[in-house]
Amino acid sequence: MLKNIDKVYEVLEPLSKTDTFIKSLIDVSKATKGSFHQFGYLGILRTDYMITPEKQAKLVEINTVASGLGSISDKMGGLYKWLINKFYDDQYSAEKLASDSSNIENFVYAFHQAFELYFSCQGGFKKKPILAYMIDYEEANIC
Repeated sequence: MLKNIDKVYEVLEPLSKTDTFIKSLIDVSKATKGSFHQFGYLGILRTDYMITPEKQAKLVEINTVASGLGSISDKMGGLYKWLINKFYDDQYSAEKLASDSSNIENFVYAFHQAFELYFSCQGGFKKKPILAYMIDYEEANIC
């Protein structure tokens, strides 16, 4: 859908009549339509699973994620291990199902590569830019 901008306008048009922010985003998009060529995408996806009564994991949703998920995703392995140990018997191995790998380095690397690619295609840097990835380890949105 995102590659077909006219379809995006069509879907958002009813909302733009009541939401001035959405209307202004559409207006800016229409004013710049065709001016820019997007040469690449950085897509970070999160998948959600639910466990059935038969104890099988079923994919229920695929989402794009905000960059802030990088800091929270490292905490998920511990949550998964706790859930597996609390609710499942030995047929499920917490060590196999929930790794201790750190995702934050992968997020930072992906953003750095996208940043470098974007600016190299813009003809380089006028000033040396800074890419900052800030993490507040006290913040969480897990309920």
